[in-house]
Amino acid sequence: MTNHFQNILTAVDSSDESMQAFRRGLSLAKKHHSQLTVAHVIEYKTLNRLIHYIPTIVETAGEQGRTLLNIYKAEAEGAGVEIQTRMAHGMPKFIITKELAPEHDTDLIITGASGAGTVGRFMMGSVSTGIVRHAKCDVLVVRNKDSGSDYKKMIIAIDGSEESWHAFDKGIALAVEENATVLITHVIDLVVLTSMEQYDAGLITEMERYSGQLLEEHREKALNAGLEHVEAAIYYGAPKVVIAEELGEKYKADLIVLGASGLNTTERFFLGSVSEGVVHRAACDVLIVRLPDEEQQ
Repeated sequence: MTNHFQNILTAVDSSDESMQAFRRGLSLAKKHHSQLTVAHVIEYKTLNRLIHYIPTIVETAGEQGRTLLNIYKAEAEGAGVEIQTRMAHGMPKFIITKELAPEHDTDLIITGASGAGTVGRFMMGSVSTGIVRHAKCDVLVVRNKDSGSDYKKMIIAIDGSEESWHAFDKGIALAVEENATVLITHVIDLVVLTSMEQYDAGLITEMERYSGQLLEEHREKALNAGLEHVEAAIYYGAPKVVIAEELGEKYKADLIVLGASGLNTTERFFLGSVSEGVVHRAACDVLIVRLPDEEQQ
């Protein structure tokens, strides 16, 4: 794989979703010989609201957090993977993305999709969207229950932007490594087109022409990379719905890959506004890819 993740940071709590995220991180770290850091953040803002009712709640949260990290560390060491553990205090979405990720030179953050969802279990689920929004590196949001197995069916959404190409390259490298079947897709947003004041029926024809060329270019590059099972297709509708729900279900995808921001212009199809919507709607894992810092504007 040409795009190894060197430093993986997995955000954990005590939920089943968090354990799935941890095991995906463990699997990737083992395959890529990555440095794996597992972090648990105690959100004092929420706990402080209950301290008058439960005076020992902060102390208890700390003890439970240390126990939790020891459990994860023991499983990693049993799998032959050395890890670092970190416990911090504050707002998880900011601590993870703005403090711990830069400190560990992180190039991939992994988080569960929903988390424990209770105060006593520190509410990682409410944080995943914030991590996707604020991270400066790639983010993998994990939903698959079989988190230790290879990805078998992947969807890579493209729009032609630099960040989309970067996401495509990472997705194809991962697909080749895991021998996955891949659908490369570009979704033309007809909802946005029909709302334009100067809507021109000929625009759809031009968009289809451009999209066809774009998909063929990507398909050829995927084949040249050694990928054996690849399809490329144009779809129509609201991209975040089509990619996450329609295509995710139709292709039984276990991973969707797309860029974080895309082109962000009306005439170039709006992939950038789609990434968070896909994370919210997808029933499978979603990898959101960002350009390296030196390439971001």
